Amino acid sequence: MKRAYLLFCTVLLLFGVGQGAFCQWVATRITGSGAFPTTPKTFGGVVYWSDDRSYQNGYDEIRCWTPATGETVLTQVPVWTTLNSVWDETLVYERYVSGNNTDLYLYNASGGHVALTTAGGVQTNADLYQGTVAYEDHSGSVSRVMLWQESTGISTPVAPSSYEQVAPKIWGDRVVWQENRPSGARIYSYSPSEGTQLIGWGMSPGVYEDRIVAWTRAWWDDFDPFHQVYHPGTLWQWTPSGGIETLAEHSSTTGVTGTDMWGGIISSNYRVWDPVYGLTNLGITSTSTYWNSVVGVRDGNIYLETMVPEPSSLAGMLSMLTLSGLFWRKRRPG
Repeated sequence: MKRAYLLFCTVLLLFGVGQGAFCQWVATRITGSGAFPTTPKTFGGVVYWSDDRSYQNGYDEIRCWTPATGETVLTQVPVWTTLNSVWDETLVYERYVSGNNTDLYLYNASGGHVALTTAGGVQTNADLYQGTVAYEDHSGSVSRVMLWQESTGISTPVAPSSYEQVAPKIWGDRVVWQENRPSGARIYSYSPSEGTQLIGWGMSPGVYEDRIVAWTRAWWDDFDPFHQVYHPGTLWQWTPSGGIETLAEHSSTTGVTGTDMWGGIISSNYRVWDPVYGLTNLGITSTSTYWNSVVGVRDGNIYLETMVPEPSSLAGMLSMLTLSGLFWRKRRPG
């Protein structure tokens, strides 16, 4: 009888977790008064961001926050900056040069500031994975995705094209990006073992391990003005074994930007998808994801949204377990 009761409790707990009975998004405000934060990123429980509050004094700041230390200044830069990506304690940021010209820099406490790019034009939207950076290079007639390797200090094109390449993301040796063609935006992937391949129609891709995600916008087919057909927007994922499958539908007809993903959570401007609740509007922009946390900007401040156990649901589930235990004891013979 005891074994049957333990089995019942296990099944009940697993069902509750599977249905999201214990989970909720909880917001923590990171920045204090006077902040001018942009492009927050999170990694390993630490939140990083560019801050313009001291720009009138001749420099920008990159700040960080941890639960233990709170908000601190990580480094100062004598020009306007935009944080692009973080891996462990290494940051990639965009530094303004002049006119329509920005360069990319690496920063960490041990190595200081190291220039990745010094070409003309804009280099932006960098994504860092360990010692490799994928980024947009706008120094030519069309933007192209480049790959910078820390081991060589050299940047090379990922897959040269005559069409605009934007929004690169990298995980391991796989790089994904959006390529804007006359027929519409497409998602491409490159890895040394698979080469370059078309994944599907979409925009703003993300990648985690062997999963690729991207978005399509909602639209109306008005070929016949008397019988317009509505097509919802989608968030889809691709895997080598399963191909493309739809994760969620949405009604937005505008473009999606800034996709980030880690584990089972996918974030973009305003929208967050998780396996429990599907699409949720957390009301934050410029999002970054790390495991069960999403960081973004709301009303000029940075908030950290974390999926945590929901107290009332957990208490309710524990009450059910207690009552079932009493019931089981009454049924016990003798």
